[in-house]
Amino acid sequence: MRFSRIRACAAAAMLLLTGCGQRAAADTGNAALHEYDPEGFAWKWPEKFSEEGTVNTTADSYQSHDLNIQLSRHFIGRLNGDVNHDQTVDITDAVLSCRLLAEDAPADLSAEGMLNADCDNDGNVTLADTNRLMRYLKQMLTGVEFFTNRTVSYVVADVYVRDIRSLRGAFAKGTFPEKGSAQLESISKMAEDNNAVLAINCDYCEIRSNGITCRNGVMYRDTARAEVAVIYQDGVMDVLTDAEYRALMPEQVANIWQTTSFAPGLVKDGVQMSGFSGSTYTDLHPRSGIGYFEPGHYCFVQVDGRQPGYSDGVSVAEFAEIMFGLGVQEGYNMDGGSSSEVVFLGQTYNHPSGIKTGSTGGRKNSDILFFCNLDEIPEDTAAAAWFEAQNTEVTETTNAG
Repeated sequence: MRFSRIRACAAAAMLLLTGCGQRAAADTGNAALHEYDPEGFAWKWPEKFSEEGTVNTTADSYQSHDLNIQLSRHFIGRLNGDVNHDQTVDITDAVLSCRLLAEDAPADLSAEGMLNADCDNDGNVTLADTNRLMRYLKQMLTGVEFFTNRTVSYVVADVYVRDIRSLRGAFAKGTFPEKGSAQLESISKMAEDNNAVLAINCDYCEIRSNGITCRNGVMYRDTARAEVAVIYQDGVMDVLTDAEYRALMPEQVANIWQTTSFAPGLVKDGVQMSGFSGSTYTDLHPRSGIGYFEPGHYCFVQVDGRQPGYSDGVSVAEFAEIMFGLGVQEGYNMDGGSSSEVVFLGQTYNHPSGIKTGSTGGRKNSDILFFCNLDEIPEDTAAAAWFEAQNTEVTETTNAG
């Protein structure tokens, strides 16, 4: 770890941390790239934000003076048996299937809905389909036996921020976790403790000692990693190789606001990345990622997996295709698997998987990325502890000299 980088980034961070909840003063004497703009991004999309003190929410959206969040669910493939198209197969579908046979189905059941009632995929909806559906619900058929097509379910959270300080990172239990510390909490607990409107798992940085870990302008770890996503204080996000990161100017490093370094990159300069190899990348798993459209406009993307009949998961190449299809300029893969979880307004929005195929329930993690309102920015206890430790180290070194 290079101490000079830590101190440079920490100094820049203190200017922001001391002004949390307030507008920071502009530093007109600093000509460095990517510096914080106290005017923020709201001038580009004034219609995205509500009046101060006003919050508008639905089950899938949130609008405040500082944030505009729109969540949407997406489904790839045909889920036979999902008669009402709610991306689950349950007793409601069985009832609807029976009503179809009795010619008592609601008028809004489309031809596509009829197709989804064709559980045995023979081109007709008959009593055999209802019987097959009931056998599945009684666990007499597995998802693999019941569903005839591979399915993928994923969530996109489209987010506009008024100010880059609304995009934040946090660690489990409020301090930076060293490798092997077992310093873990649920995504929902970290979201609650940090006043997050929307949160997603990030790097699981506790399981490794390498990577570039900068949160809220503080550089906690700076060691080689194949690729890193860097978000600067002006809101720009770049996917960089380690060589590209090392070539940054000191003032650029000092103006880094967030990083994520789980890897790999998915979209770079508007181009879908490719060439992913190895089972970790090619096997089907739940995935989590962050995308960048322009300064102040981002997305979280989360793919469920390991749940046959609901969502099988995707390879990294397929995840890159999803990201690219959203139109992001930069896209990056974060920790996935059973860590992959989105929490919105205190509730888990997706269906996290377990470690084994077919099991459910997300695992605890070491860190999150999240969005919050400016007047609800939490105290950065991790930064305070880190600065104290660094000051102690400097004092001890000075005394020893």
